[in-house]
Amino acid sequence: LYRLGVFDAWPKGAASRLVVFNYHRIHAGAVLPTPFDDGVFGPTAATFEAQVSWLARNCNVLSEQDMLDALARHRWPRGRNVVITFDDAYHEQFTVAWPILRQRSLPAIIFVPTQSVSERRVGWWDQIAWLLKETARDRFVLDGTEYEVRAGREAVAAKLMARMKLEKASATSGLVERLSAACGVPLPSQEQQDEQLMTWADLREIARQGGTIGAHTHSHRVLATLSADEQENELRTCRDILISAIGQPVRSLAYPVGNYTHFGRQTKVIARRRGGMICLYFHLAPYTPMST
Repeated sequence: LYRLGVFDAWPKGAASRLVVFNYHRIHAGAVLPTPFDDGVFGPTAATFEAQVSWLARNCNVLSEQDMLDALARHRWPRGRNVVITFDDAYHEQFTVAWPILRQRSLPAIIFVPTQSVSERRVGWWDQIAWLLKETARDRFVLDGTEYEVRAGREAVAAKLMARMKLEKASATSGLVERLSAACGVPLPSQEQQDEQLMTWADLREIARQGGTIGAHTHSHRVLATLSADEQENELRTCRDILISAIGQPVRSLAYPVGNYTHFGRQTKVIARRRGGMICLYFHLAPYTPMST
């Protein structure tokens, strides 16, 4: 549609809308195999640069403050309003994406799961992908269910990730460690995990240069799988760590995974109580892990 020029027909003076462009990982160069989750990788650096260049020429690229101002006025800027966001604090957001945005003076919001950055540990989706890619076993048994790896690692990954997203956290606690034992594969080393993530110094530099740091909970557990007290702790801990580490208020929240089944009315009440945070977007597209 972009190459056909369809988006050029989107009137700049049309009724106000807000479209959120959410990224996770950017390929620094050529698309290369990853030992972690393929599903969180998006465009190459060149494609990302083309995308944001088009947005800069054709849209109002809003900052968090712009959105807060629009909400306070109950009126959005007329035309093509967009927001650029990133989840999970992957390192190439700082080394690849941020310089591209900075060159064009474009704002973005980085949603940070604070446990990952503090403990230098990738998320459960990356750990699951790692274990399934590394195992030499054709099949294994986990929690009483047999999984056929030879039949398709992607399908096994999808089933396990669905468990993490939908089952109560009490049922999936320790699942990654049990999967490690079932696969006969150790988790990635501290060094291998560390190099996937931004540091607090990286995040402070983004904030210093005008980027916004938002909350993405502490452990990235799906909020709907947690009790009210656990949800409150997730948001309070994340907010407090971010304020301490970055030195700025935390005013926005992205729900982990983010479909309507992954949070509830109670979650929104707790988010407001945790300092008036607003939820900016949902992941409405299906999550597709391990594309290779």
